[in-house]
Amino acid sequence: MSHSRPLKEAEEAVASGRHRLSKFSAVLVDCSGDDNAEKTPETAFQNKKVALLQIIEENLVAKTIIFCNKIETCRKVENIFKRLDRNERQLHVLPFYAALAQGTRLTNMEEFTSSHPEDHSLFLVCTDRASCGIDSSGVDHVVLFDFPCDPSEYVRLFSRNPFVFFMV
Repeated sequence: MSHSRPLKEAEEAVASGRHRLSKFSAVLVDCSGDDNAEKTPETAFQNKKVALLQIIEENLVAKTIIFCNKIETCRKVENIFKRLDRNERQLHVLPFYAALAQGTRLTNMEEFTSSHPEDHSLFLVCTDRASCGIDSSGVDHVVLFDFPCDPSEYVRLFSRNPFVFFMV
């Protein structure tokens, strides 16, 4: 079971180097699971999956970016959406990571940035390395499915527009 805990809103937080964080809203979702349950990568993924579905159900918006730290995890998250809405009538997932052909990535990014959905929600699922090149204007929520491997990627995500971040 996951529990949401709002993080204290920060006026300004300074990281090493030039990165600065100004006002943002973030929610930390506890995905640690039962204290008595065995902790494995698979149970961790399942706990995060449950939390992600809960976030989507409670906070469905037009555009969401979901960051994962591995291509394999991106593919698993894509499959969550495809199983949830097989006809993509309400949820449309757009993958964006290096294992895809460049044409596919460009097409998906163009659809995500130029679309203004009214009858469904768009989800851009990408690796955290993509954070430095994504135009985030018009995005409602950002979900950190995994914490970035490189801490500077984490800071870069927050140095953009004031999103609602869900960290699962």
